[in-house]
Amino acid sequence: MLTLLEIDVAISDKIRAALQGTALENVPLQLEYDSDTVIRPSIKVAIESAKTTKLNSNSIDKTLTARVYFFAANMFQYKADFSEMQAILESSLLDGIVVGEVYIPITSLNSEVVDGTLKLSLDLYIVELLPDTDPSEWMENLEYKER
Repeated sequence: MLTLLEIDVAISDKIRAALQGTALENVPLQLEYDSDTVIRPSIKVAIESAKTTKLNSNSIDKTLTARVYFFAANMFQYKADFSEMQAILESSLLDGIVVGEVYIPITSLNSEVVDGTLKLSLDLYIVELLPDTDPSEWMENLEYKER
């Protein structure tokens, strides 16, 4: 099963790759966030909600909401930085992410500016197969005659 940390790391890696060769490539990603000491400019990735549902005995589905926060260098003059960062993030993240050998589509991406911070919300949907733990024997081959 995929862990939330693995998904968080995959999103962060995708963002780092997308920033390469841009004016914002040196913006650091914060691993931990303290609202009292915001580093500007910086990016923070967080998985903020997760819902897991068992579909049947062999599979589960997860619906996740991840948020990407971009703190511009100047919290009062941020329009150009936000515009560039939003374009970079949207173009790279809408392709989905890969965790190991699992492709995870991003079903929607919403962005808004709140208190001088660009917030992108990503909705992810995952269906995972569980190990088969049913101890019962498989049915023999069924032989039949056609009429």
